[in-house]
Amino acid sequence: MDFAEVFYQKGGFDIVIGNPPYVRQELIAPPLENQENYSDDEWREIKKQYKEKLIQSVKNVWGNNIKIDKKSDLYVYFYYHGLSLLRPEGVFCFINSNSWLDVGYGAGLQEFLLKNMKPVFIIDNLKKRSFKQSDVNTVIVLIKRPFEKLNDFTLKFVSFKKPFEEVLNAEVIKKIERVDKPIFDDEDFRFYPKTKKELLEEGVEVPEKDELIKSDLEHLPYIGNKWGRKYLRSPEIYWTVMKKGRHKLVKLRELIKRINIKKSFIRKYFFFNTNSCKSIIICITPYHIRIFPLPHIPPSFP
Repeated sequence: MDFAEVFYQKGGFDIVIGNPPYVRQELIAPPLENQENYSDDEWREIKKQYKEKLIQSVKNVWGNNIKIDKKSDLYVYFYYHGLSLLRPEGVFCFINSNSWLDVGYGAGLQEFLLKNMKPVFIIDNLKKRSFKQSDVNTVIVLIKRPFEKLNDFTLKFVSFKKPFEEVLNAEVIKKIERVDKPIFDDEDFRFYPKTKKELLEEGVEVPEKDELIKSDLEHLPYIGNKWGRKYLRSPEIYWTVMKKGRHKLVKLRELIKRINIKKSFIRKYFFFNTNSCKSIIICITPYHIRIFPLPHIPPSFP
C-alpha cells in the first residue's frame, strides 16, 4: 500500500486536491483496452463489466448502501475514492464538471455529501470558464471530512461575476466568510447559503398524504435537487417570487388530483395559485416564470 505511514499515523491525508477526468458515462471503458480489438457487442459487454467494477470499488470502501447511478460520469467515482483518502477533519477540493448539481445521477453524490461529509463551498464563475480548451462548465467544490456525522451545517454557494484572476483576493474571501444571508447585488459575487436540513428537506421524497417530519429527513428517500440552477445561476426574481408566494404556491403534482393535465407535463418546479387554480397555472423554474390559462397545456420546459 502506497503511503501506508500516512494512514497508520494520521488516518489519511490532510488535503486531497484534484481535477478528475471529464469522461461521459457512455465513454467509460477500461483504460488499457482497445476498442478496435473487439466487436461492438464484446466492447459493450466489456464497458458494462468495467462500470460494475467501478461501482463495486466504491461500495467496498463506503458500504453497500451507497447509491451510484450507472449513468454517472467518471469524475463521480473520483469523489468517493478521493474522500476516502482524507483523515478526519481533512480538506478535499475538486474542480470538475458542474453537471452533478442538476442531473439525475448527481442525487446519489448529493445525498452522500450531505449525510457523510461537510461540504463547505460550491463555487461557480458566471463570467469565464476555467479551461479554454474544454467545452465544460466547471465548479470548485470544497469539502471537509468530519470526525463524526454532523446534525447540521451550512453549505455556501458562491457565483463570481468576474474572472477568478480579477476577483479572488483576501478582501473578497473575508467578505464571503462573514456573510450569512443571500447576496445578489454585490459587484463581485452572488452568495446563497443553505443548511444541511434545508437541502435534505428540498431533496427528499415525502410519501403521499404524509407531512414532512424533519426528524425523518435522514431516512426518507433522497431524489435530488437542482443545486446549480437554483443556488448558483437563478436570477434574483426567482427567489423574490418564491419568497412572496411561499404560502400561495403549490407544486403542480398536487394539482393533478384536481384537474385533468397529462402527467408528462408535470415538472418539479411547476406551481399553481390555489386561489385561482381554475383559471391559470403559474410555472416557475430558476430560468422561467410563465403563466398559462386553463385548459391550455403548458409546453415542456428545458
